[in-house]
Amino acid sequence: MTSTASTETPRGGEYERVRAWVDSLGGQPSGPGEIPPGLDAPPDLLEQLRGCAGVLTRARPPAVAPVLLVAEERVAALIGLGGPELAEAVLGSPTPGTAGPPDLEALDHLEALVALDRGAAVLDEFRRGGGRRLVCELGGGWGGFAERFTRVCPNVTYLLTGPPEAFLFSAAHLLERRPGARLRLWDPEHPEAFLDGWRAADFLLAPEEAVPGLRPGRLDLVLSLGGLENLDAAARDAAVETAHRAGARYLYALTGASSAARGVRAAIERHYWLQEAPVLPASYLTLLRENPNAKFKGGRPSASIARSFAREHLVGWRRLRP
Repeated sequence: MTSTASTETPRGGEYERVRAWVDSLGGQPSGPGEIPPGLDAPPDLLEQLRGCAGVLTRARPPAVAPVLLVAEERVAALIGLGGPELAEAVLGSPTPGTAGPPDLEALDHLEALVALDRGAAVLDEFRRGGGRRLVCELGGGWGGFAERFTRVCPNVTYLLTGPPEAFLFSAAHLLERRPGARLRLWDPEHPEAFLDGWRAADFLLAPEEAVPGLRPGRLDLVLSLGGLENLDAAARDAAVETAHRAGARYLYALTGASSAARGVRAAIERHYWLQEAPVLPASYLTLLRENPNAKFKGGRPSASIARSFAREHLVGWRRLRP
């Protein structure tokens, strides 16, 4: 197999290359819809692929009956906290309602960026000029947050980890939205070379199995938007330990209301000084449920469903010693 450890993919044939790479790792596409043979997929097909990636990464709830149609309150609150720049990067418009009703995941991404910006005060150094920084997202899913984060902070190299199958979707999304992006793939035959000269790449893709062996030399920020929750306890602990060993100064985790979320907190606390970065005073679905003007498809959600959408923003500052 030709080494991909130190080669960025040029425009043209990117998707075919990623698919061959996923096949070589033993990954298989899963879920409805056809995988696009190229990168000219229409928006509705990209949306379908995104849904497939959610199934693969288990990042999205499998069934949520009340689909939110109007969420102006949450959008307005987040724009007020994070400003128009973050809203435009995530929602496509700095003004509530002008880009159509946002989906739940887009609002999670906006809330995560607001937490990193206002709640934890760590985002600004990634937006400023200076040297290029390395950011790693554990369980990068369909690539949505990677694309949005790099719009806000363009001078970063973004490493995505996850199941090999998920890269079929994240690669299609990133290369469609970021034409000319320099993409580097982890090579199991040359793992030691994967991070050599990482500043020359825009996006790095590596399967979860590669995480414990990564030795980046420096790592500025590790992100988890449900990725740590999807790992078993041993893999979760190994991922956080790897982040600490690599010198990652910050570790951010967006968690939900699950037993796995408690395991995420415990794993981070062993290696990082942990604090919550509150953004909204309650679950956004709880706030909307209590608003008589909010509109839902399928009926107003119950209190228990609303509580299940609670979000915790956990930010860790690296301990010198665990």
